[in-house]
Amino acid sequence: MLSYWYVMCHPNPAQIEWMLQRENLGAFSRDDKSDSEPLEYFIPFQFLLRAPTKSDNPSSPTEDYIEREVYDQQAEDDNGVREALHSYVFVRTDEQRLSRLLESEWNSGGRLHLFHYRTISGEPLRVMDDEMQKFIETLRNRQLRYYIGQPLDAMGVGDTVTLHLSPWEGRKATITRIELRGGRTRLTVTIDILGNLTHVTFPDVHEGDVTFDDESLERLINGNLLRNFEQEVLAILSRRFSRNPSEDDRRRDNSRLKRLYAYNGVIVDDEDEQRCFAALMLICVTLLGEKELKEQYVAQLKGWLDGIKEPSTDTEAYLMLALFVAQRKPAMREAVKNYRNSHDDCPDIIRQLFSKIKRLRCR
Repeated sequence: MLSYWYVMCHPNPAQIEWMLQRENLGAFSRDDKSDSEPLEYFIPFQFLLRAPTKSDNPSSPTEDYIEREVYDQQAEDDNGVREALHSYVFVRTDEQRLSRLLESEWNSGGRLHLFHYRTISGEPLRVMDDEMQKFIETLRNRQLRYYIGQPLDAMGVGDTVTLHLSPWEGRKATITRIELRGGRTRLTVTIDILGNLTHVTFPDVHEGDVTFDDESLERLINGNLLRNFEQEVLAILSRRFSRNPSEDDRRRDNSRLKRLYAYNGVIVDDEDEQRCFAALMLICVTLLGEKELKEQYVAQLKGWLDGIKEPSTDTEAYLMLALFVAQRKPAMREAVKNYRNSHDDCPDIIRQLFSKIKRLRCR
């Protein structure tokens, strides 16, 4: 069985598909020496039908895993992938038959030509079959993403992971985007596909689906992301505000805080979880001494509280706790204490956070 696919280019994907179909039927052969085996080819632009947006058809149904509020973004990503791969044609054959194909009268004599993509050294670019099958499966599962106007180096978190997700089992990848949607972790990574760094999205990541090169980061993604971050911050607060934190502890915690803050771009669809996540980021930048970032988060959290002095919801108490860490105003700590004491169902995380900041001096 042939093990390589040649990476080709043709400006008109519909035309080249028709021509290759006719080639397989022997329509262009002028003698009886046509190749017996049909060419195997893959044309992404023809394979990926244009995805409609809500504006195209407001009543159009969505796939099960596509949340209704991000339907347009999903369609935009699908169409972006389709356009990005517009001219690509992949042909699985041997070098001799490919040469005959390129030199055929219908190709060489036409106005539009099928031609090679080549490596820097000038060799025809080709891809191993197992890599090609993964690429096709990724397209079929609609996991490939194309972010318009967002350069790769400006998008992501940057942690290197090993994937344990089909079809990319065992492949190294870099995290570029994390979204919390409906209680699920949606993870986008960059993988080297066909010699290019390409974004691939996994809509529902579970424990064990990825492993970090840095094992200490493993639990951040696996499981509930917000709960994982809360436990990390609790552990750091416990050491930072203990009676005698060591310098080694401070150095390790500062390194850990920087890694946690690298996830500040996580996209959270639930409004309360989004605000709690921002509160955790405020605690991180406060402990790191990042004054400008702290001011930005303080302004954001105060805007959400909108002048409230006494919290009436769990989220308001959560925000006030983070603001107290940043500003050390006694009224905030007292307000959270009153909320905790007057609400038997006050979440454990608020009680735990409150217990860690008892030794903080007010200003």
